[in-house]
Amino acid sequence: MSVAHRHRHRHRHRHRHRPLSNGLLISVGSSPNLTSSLTSVVQLVRIQLRVPEYGWTTQKVFHFLNFVVNGDRSIVFICRRDFQKLQPKILQHILLDMPSLAFFTTYALLVLFWAEIYYQARAVSTDGLRPSFYTINAMVYVVQVPYITTALMDAQLGTEGRKDLFDWLSRQLSGLSNFPNAVNLLKPTASAMTDKSADVRKAAEVCIGEIFRVCGPDAVTKNLKDIQGPALAIVLE
Repeated sequence: MSVAHRHRHRHRHRHRHRPLSNGLLISVGSSPNLTSSLTSVVQLVRIQLRVPEYGWTTQKVFHFLNFVVNGDRSIVFICRRDFQKLQPKILQHILLDMPSLAFFTTYALLVLFWAEIYYQARAVSTDGLRPSFYTINAMVYVVQVPYITTALMDAQLGTEGRKDLFDWLSRQLSGLSNFPNAVNLLKPTASAMTDKSADVRKAAEVCIGEIFRVCGPDAVTKNLKDIQGPALAIVLE
């Protein structure tokens, strides 16, 4: 057998067994998270059946978030290649970063749980703990807004990608009643209202209406100085 023939034979052999190896790797990699997720939901159901009268306690919320985080990590691990094909690209980052953000919230809640126990054991007021928990989590999630803003202004997104992203933002904002931090999206959205594509302009117009609604007129007025040229005239109409 020639050297070239042996090389082709080894190459075909490796290629034939690669899907099996990939499948085994995915199974092994996702198993711990999947096991942890199922354990958490079982624990949640057990606690709920044992003490249903207490409603959603910190412990129940922790088990629920643990179920969500580890289940989400398993899905991302299994479907990562599919996620990397999603358009616009910002959706890939949102889906791939979501487990990390949820992980932070989950274990910040665990810290809150033990802090409340410690404070109560020392007869110290726990009134400031929950507001601190909410504030820290809000800050972590708000930090993500500049990434979305950068994506909106990225010319490489293309017409279809920009339209899809504005449609997605409009759907997210429509589920909120008050979100002042959405004012950070005002400048890129206003700029898109002068886009060459009519579809992008229409999607941006819907999105800017949602931004006005969740931010309020005062917050929008304070940030108009960041908008210039034709975009400003359109926003003021």
